[in-house]
Amino acid sequence: MDAFAAMRRVSAQLLRTIGTHKEWTKRYSVVASLVKNPRTPIGIAMSMISRLNPTDMKAVAVNDTLPAAIRKAAQRFVSGSE
Repeated sequence: MDAFAAMRRVSAQLLRTIGTHKEWTKRYSVVASLVKNPRTPIGIAMSMISRLNPTDMKAVAVNDTLPAAIRKAAQRFVSGSE
C-alpha cells in the first residue's frame, strides 16, 4: 500500500479507500505518503497530519504542491512545538 499511497496519478477514491482502511493506516509510511500526496482528499489528510514526525511535518508545512489547508495545519503544529 505504501507505493499506491505515494503515487501522484492514482484516483482520489483509491487514496480515500487506503486512508480509511484501519490496517493500512497503522503503518507510518502509509500515513506519511497519504499526507504528502496532493491528490489525497483533504479530510483524510487532515485527520492524519497530527501523526507525522517533526521532520515530515516541516516538509509538509513548506510543500507548495499540497492544498493550503494542509500546509497551514502543518505550520500550526510546527510553530506550536518550537
